[in-house]
Amino acid sequence: MELFNTTTQKIAEKHFIPFVDQQAVFRGRPDLFEPQDTVHMTPEGITLKARLFFDKIVQLKLLE
Repeated sequence: MELFNTTTQKIAEKHFIPFVDQQAVFRGRPDLFEPQDTVHMTPEGITLKARLFFDKIVQLKLLE
């Protein structure tokens, strides 16, 4: 998650795209990932991730 987050942040900054800091939310939350790995999220993790992006869209008024 750290590598993904760092990479996407750099790309977002380079292209002036809003960035959602997923690592800040998901760090230390293994309950939001499937037990067999640390990549695939549980339904709860996916819901939280969607909420993060929704909140950023609303905050920046990207949609009316």
